[in-house]
Amino acid sequence: EATVNIGGSVKDGIHANDYVAIDGGATTIAACGSDGIDVDEGYFLMTAGQLNVTTTAAAAKAVKATGNIFIRGGALTLSATGGTEYDSEDRDYKTAACLSSDSSIYISDGSISATCTGLGGKALKADSDIVIDGGYVEAESAGQSNNYVSAKGVKAKGDIVINGGRVVATSASHEGIESKGSLTIAGGIVEVD
Repeated sequence: EATVNIGGSVKDGIHANDYVAIDGGATTIAACGSDGIDVDEGYFLMTAGQLNVTTTAAAAKAVKATGNIFIRGGALTLSATGGTEYDSEDRDYKTAACLSSDSSIYISDGSISATCTGLGGKALKADSDIVIDGGYVEAESAGQSNNYVSAKGVKAKGDIVINGGRVVATSASHEGIESKGSLTIAGGIVEVD
């Protein structure tokens, strides 16, 4: 099995246009100038192996995809500590996040330990839906909130559906879990602090 170590990149640790798929081995990404993994137009898929990502840049994401994020196995340890960054085009503040999709996040197996300590940071963030059918998800936002940004453990602009697995979501200063649509818990174990 492959071992991949990436450290000290000026921009993203891994940058792809169509997709990034991890199905084994051990991948470690740290000390990047921007995102750990960034998929411009496609999806991120993990089915097996270990992924350890630490980001420290302002508004950086440990794993970011424009398309969907699929976690079907493996172990992810994600940390994002960067602060906010103002986007003059969107006229909005961008924050750090551990797992961030401009579409949806689907988790069916594996384990995720995601800790975001930046101001207003999110452990898991989707611009559409988050669906959890199994596995273990620990989503912690230890950062503070202010008048412009709010720290969240799990945040979806669409719906959140939890059918199974175990979800532990915490936020030091705001919601542990926030859905801008509907929140459905049909199974599993959910702990919010």
